Amino acid sequence: MFKEITTLENEIRNFINTPRHQYNIIRDNKRWNQLCSSLDIIGDTTLAIESYYNGKWPSDTGMQYLLIYGLLQAIFIQQDALKHIAEALDIDLELDAELRSIRNLRNDSIGHPTKRRAGEKQTSHFISRMSIHKDGFTLMSSTINDSTIFRNIDLISIIEKQIKSVKFLLSQVVKELKDREKQHKEKYSHMKLMDIFPQTMSYHFSKVFEGIHSKHNKTSGQINIECISKLYSKLKSELQVRGEYPANEVLVYELDEIDYAIGELIKYFDESKSSKLNDKDANIFAHFVERKHEEIVQILKEIDEKYSS
Repeated sequence: MFKEITTLENEIRNFINTPRHQYNIIRDNKRWNQLCSSLDIIGDTTLAIESYYNGKWPSDTGMQYLLIYGLLQAIFIQQDALKHIAEALDIDLELDAELRSIRNLRNDSIGHPTKRRAGEKQTSHFISRMSIHKDGFTLMSSTINDSTIFRNIDLISIIEKQIKSVKFLLSQVVKELKDREKQHKEKYSHMKLMDIFPQTMSYHFSKVFEGIHSKHNKTSGQINIECISKLYSKLKSELQVRGEYPANEVLVYELDEIDYAIGELIKYFDESKSSKLNDKDANIFAHFVERKHEEIVQILKEIDEKYSS
């Protein structure tokens, strides 16, 4: 049951570490830090609770108290971490009655045992030292009418209830994230990024090369390199709408490179602009743009497949 918590934690990590989601969350530094801290706490507290559940019980009374204090505190902050994960991801999540009951027990036993207030009402609580064992203890509580009640606290049962509820709520978070991703993909699945580039791309490149090699076709070269530039501007706009750009660092790098080369070729063909390229330079730049375009097309195919899956 503890491994299932770890599996769900890792599913959330995988989701937020994809470029599009990470880019959106990390821009809010407080939100990102809250989310990362909360995921760490889920993992850390699961290890702590599992160690108590499976570990040996010490004979030293002081160590017994430390283990009980630590267990109940780990349970408490695990619940806080669960709430703060949902909060950072803008997911509505409420702790169930089982978890709220466990929180109240923690507050009574080790959170605020000496002076527990609820409005004007005040209670005090005592762990019976003689009753302490690995499976639990007896908690004595003074009530608001000065009577005393005794509760037998079953820590093993509490652990099992905690893990079951946390597992369920984490699975709800994962389900919501998957639903959001599905909706995002469905929204854009009809529009293939590859469709931005027409079948005539090879024609455009051939005219650019002709414009470099023949002064008579220089105007045609200029028209076609500008056409290629407009197609890449359209691609970048579509990627921005989807949230893929500038989130995807690989795409940013590739598009920056091809934009630079296209920009230099535009200046080369435009006699009104100052260009540092000679004909040989322009030929090399054009070959670079053509090859880089092929590499970008492969990346776009992968993105299209992801959106259609």
